[in-house]
Amino acid sequence: MLYAFCSAFFAGFILSCINIYENAYLIVALLPQIIWLGLLYLLVAGPANKNTANDNTSGVTTVLDIMQQLPTDQKSKVAFVLFDLEEMGLFGSSSFASKHKAIKKNTLVINFDCVSDGETVLFALKRTTKKYAELLEKAFVANPDIDVEITRKAFYPSDNASFKGGIGVAGLKKSRLFGILYMNRIHTKRDVIYREENVQFLTNGAIKLAQML
Repeated sequence: MLYAFCSAFFAGFILSCINIYENAYLIVALLPQIIWLGLLYLLVAGPANKNTANDNTSGVTTVLDIMQQLPTDQKSKVAFVLFDLEEMGLFGSSSFASKHKAIKKNTLVINFDCVSDGETVLFALKRTTKKYAELLEKAFVANPDIDVEITRKAFYPSDNASFKGGIGVAGLKKSRLFGILYMNRIHTKRDVIYREENVQFLTNGAIKLAQML
């Protein structure tokens, strides 16, 4: 997401500088780029979010709960990694992937990112991970409180993108009018929703999945 943001910014910047002859025109032409640059600065170097219940305290606690509750005889199957600098450009996961090329190419990597605000748990697959759909369906079974969406039709822009076997997992809400899945509140003071049932659901499912692999 940040890569697309930067690309759009610099492309617009270059185009706005072509055939500029008067100072007034220069100011008008550069104003959108100045605004976007300010927004980019706030994203990368702005003040830290005070509330991060969903993004991404929920993902971290899910990983920690799985670590704690996974049976001892299953722990040799699973590695636990916490990545940093995701929103600045997937720097943490990209660095890890570049140093561990076999994992990047051949290993199932489940990325828990923003999982606690929403009654629908999304598993975003891609061509290289569709083979895991049946296992996911068996491990993460929907219940009256949590719906499950396992699909290749969704794109989730997070650390899972750094791995060929990456699957993005997120908690989403469903609009009543059109049935569209969406996420809100992150990066705002309203990011205070932490559904413990989501975290426990994912923890239990991940343990089941480890036992099936």
